[in-house]
Amino acid sequence: MSRFKVSKYKNSFANVFKKEYWIHDLNVGSNLKSNNSTHIKASCRHIAFIHDSKCSGCVAVLPLNSYGRNTSFPLVAGHSGSITDFEFSPFDDDLLASGAEDGIVKLWQMTDHSCVLNFGPFEGSVNEIHFHPQANNVLAFTTENAVRIWDVQHQQEKFECCSSEKIQ
Repeated sequence: MSRFKVSKYKNSFANVFKKEYWIHDLNVGSNLKSNNSTHIKASCRHIAFIHDSKCSGCVAVLPLNSYGRNTSFPLVAGHSGSITDFEFSPFDDDLLASGAEDGIVKLWQMTDHSCVLNFGPFEGSVNEIHFHPQANNVLAFTTENAVRIWDVQHQQEKFECCSSEKIQ
């Protein structure tokens, strides 16, 4: 007799969608500067990715239920430098934060693709952005020599840790 229980999921596998429900011809850009980020991120309503276009400070956003061959994407543009990181809020599926080499963090409302908040400019580029997974309206991001935590609802910086050396 085995001391381990046999899993009831041992013969289960994922179903692959039919090809007509795939999204085709996404030109995902390679200009994302952060090593710890992915080029495509999703919420429960949207898919966002760095679009390989002439606009280096642009993020393309598609509805999650879109499929087929897409040639035109709604772009969220507003940074003067290349996008370094972006992330959806875990509490608001329509809220996207983006950071760029221009040292500015922007919050975007995906219902109308408008910028609702700007943080910065900070010294150096924004390297990474993360929403807190359990606390609503808490955004953390790093620049070249500082880590900052912001309260999005009150638009206040709550914590800053600076260093004379570059933060990696």
